[in-house]
Amino acid sequence: MALNYKNPAIICNPNAMGGKVKLLFDNYYYKLKESNLFNDIAVFVSESKEGAIKAVDTICASKERDLIITVGGDGTISTVVNALMKLDKSKRLPIFPLPSGSGNSLLRDFNVLTLEDAINNYKKAEAPEKFDLLFVEEIEGNFKYYCINVLGMGFISDVVVTVLKFNKRFGALSYFIGIFSSLGKFKPYDTKIVYDGGTNEYKSSKVFFLTVSNTKRSGGKILVAPEAHHNDGFMDVVALHDIGRFRFLKGFLKAFRGKRIKDKGRKYIRTDSLEIYASPKFYLMPDGELEGTSPVRVSVIRNEVELIV
Repeated sequence: MALNYKNPAIICNPNAMGGKVKLLFDNYYYKLKESNLFNDIAVFVSESKEGAIKAVDTICASKERDLIITVGGDGTISTVVNALMKLDKSKRLPIFPLPSGSGNSLLRDFNVLTLEDAINNYKKAEAPEKFDLLFVEEIEGNFKYYCINVLGMGFISDVVVTVLKFNKRFGALSYFIGIFSSLGKFKPYDTKIVYDGGTNEYKSSKVFFLTVSNTKRSGGKILVAPEAHHNDGFMDVVALHDIGRFRFLKGFLKAFRGKRIKDKGRKYIRTDSLEIYASPKFYLMPDGELEGTSPVRVSVIRNEVELIV
């Protein structure tokens, strides 16, 4: 049975992809109208996270719209998800994300690389995909976040700091610049992970980076957690640890090229709950945003939001 959403609202972030989304939007809107999938499309342009949250509240409260279309990449999807999580579950609308960001990490799991891919998948879908979320909360602070893609920390956070300095204007090249700029000054973290309700524990005094994943990719096509699945009830934890810098860089670049890391120094944990402690403290990077610090508690919340992918 085909999907029957007729009156969507588009939330567009014109600043995404270094401002290129602003140029893409007219073409996207025209092709959506041309597809004859919808009767009426409302447009909400938001240049800030606060604006996107306000748009979600307005759309869901109006009861005139039945679907949210996001144009703005992974960050826009994440912001919309967190806005929806503030609402009663009965009021949350499904999300139809269009590939329009610097990386489109989440959509790559579903081979959605172009607008045409997204529209074709929409036409074939019989129902939205239910997504688990990773609920991230500081143990010693007040930061809380619902993560749909990946929570990163360690070296990967240093890379993103550099990427943000370039404002992502070089696309994937920005991540390479960040990698080589950050490696020379990086010091590994003394880390402890307590998981499976406290019954298991992992320790290392030399962790380079650590990711907690709900989907397979991060930063575009970086294949951080090939085993991850968006609604299996588990998070996939990957740490690179106790190796030299050359081997670490080799493994990291292998992941960047979309290849599976099998080298020595890859720790893999699959669990539904954990706590992470580190010295010095990790800066947290939920869904590409630098917010919060360790120690941190992460738990899986099952089937919380719906996406058409």
